[in-house]
Amino acid sequence: MLRSNLGSMLFFGTTTFESPEVERLIYCRNCRNGQNATIRRVRLWLTAFDVRVLPLWLVRRYLVCRKCNEQYDLEVLQLNPSKSSPPFDRQMLRTMIYAALADGLVDAVERSTIEQLYDQRFEMALLEDQLEQEISAAQREATSLNTYLANYAELMTPEQKRTAVELAYRVMAAAGPPKPGHQRQLHNLCVTLQMPLEEFDVLMAELQRTQPASGRR
Repeated sequence: MLRSNLGSMLFFGTTTFESPEVERLIYCRNCRNGQNATIRRVRLWLTAFDVRVLPLWLVRRYLVCRKCNEQYDLEVLQLNPSKSSPPFDRQMLRTMIYAALADGLVDAVERSTIEQLYDQRFEMALLEDQLEQEISAAQREATSLNTYLANYAELMTPEQKRTAVELAYRVMAAAGPPKPGHQRQLHNLCVTLQMPLEEFDVLMAELQRTQPASGRR
């Protein structure tokens, strides 16, 4: 009898099994537009002789973009799938302009820095008068760096968020330590971009350490 019980214990176990449910339309941060995504369900099963015999409880439900296979928590369904955002290079150009405008103006040093950073990061030069047109548009909108980025924070990848912080800081520190207006905007980026505080602090320390000497005079 004892041998039989031990044998039964050896042949029972649990395993997880994943299956699709339904498709939903989401805004995919990787594809940068609306895409169909499949809700997938992961459930724990009781097994006998490695065969599933009884469903136990739900372990996880998540979404997978049908086009790029990017995975999302179900909270992404709260986002508007028709919401659009500018191409990332244009988004970062406007980010740098709002960073410069944090103290009320875009001076010559900041203009030059924006052009250089845009060229280095995206490997393309700004078109003639493009920067001035973007500055004028930003001034007409009369918004701030954090208000602008808050529109896209939920759609940005962690790497894109780090890029936004880096470019903003480089522009603000182009002619020396960031001014009080700059500092307030920088400090708020951690919350706006929903970044872990420790990650944000490490990034800021690295940016301060590596800021070119011309920006420290």
